[in-house]
Amino acid sequence: MVTKEDSTHKGICPLCNKPAQVKPSQQVDAHVVICERCGYFRIGHGIAEQFKEQLHLIAGLTRKSSFPRPSVETRLTLTYDNIPELLATSGLPESLLDQLDKVHHNRLIPLYT
Repeated sequence: MVTKEDSTHKGICPLCNKPAQVKPSQQVDAHVVICERCGYFRIGHGIAEQFKEQLHLIAGLTRKSSFPRPSVETRLTLTYDNIPELLATSGLPESLLDQLDKVHHNRLIPLYT
């Protein structure tokens, strides 16, 4: 029997599929996730299935926003509406090839002019 004091629920992180603490959010229609790998965030229902091809990028967003540890009020909430904008403005490379292009381009720019 789960008591009110036992607010920790074992579950699976919807971003990395590893063990995590997952529980319903009391502020929004979402789950609160505390994942050792992906960080601290809230995620709307069905988001992981809808954005399956971008889960590695979304996990990068959640890791980036999790340190230092955010308060409950400022924790990143992932919704259908904000994920495209978050990804577009994140500066994260879309793929490994994009990252390699960025590294290669930065090497071609002289450090001193």
